[in-house]
Amino acid sequence: MTTRPLLALLVALLVVPGSLACVPKPKQDYTIEQLARLESLEELMRVQAATADPLFAKRKQSTYTEDEFQGMYRGALRLRAAATSLRDRFGKKFPARFAGFASQLLDGATALENAAASKLEQRAAAALESMRQACAGCHRAFK
Repeated sequence: MTTRPLLALLVALLVVPGSLACVPKPKQDYTIEQLARLESLEELMRVQAATADPLFAKRKQSTYTEDEFQGMYRGALRLRAAATSLRDRFGKKFPARFAGFASQLLDGATALENAAASKLEQRAAAALESMRQACAGCHRAFK
């Protein structure tokens, strides 16, 4: 067997199954105001994943660039809007723990917004970790 078919097989076995498990992208790029009115919990979760997952990948970095801080700030604004909607609009449809996780996400997004605006690496990393834990806990309980 040559290396090219072997490489193709490896990609098929490792990459394709992983990409099939990913959350689909949101249907559009929503404004903050649109996120507050979004009727679909599934679509709101897609927005959250598309916003949060790239940020979560940076949580273990010890330093961030100016562009990364700007991205965190923009992401924090979107995540605050999504978390507020989760807590206030969708939280009433689930057990109280759901709203608790949404509140934890909201607190983390607010902390990230402040840390990114002030360019505080350790606080940004802590906020990202707190939000990741809120998402993971909620998914364990409700997904």
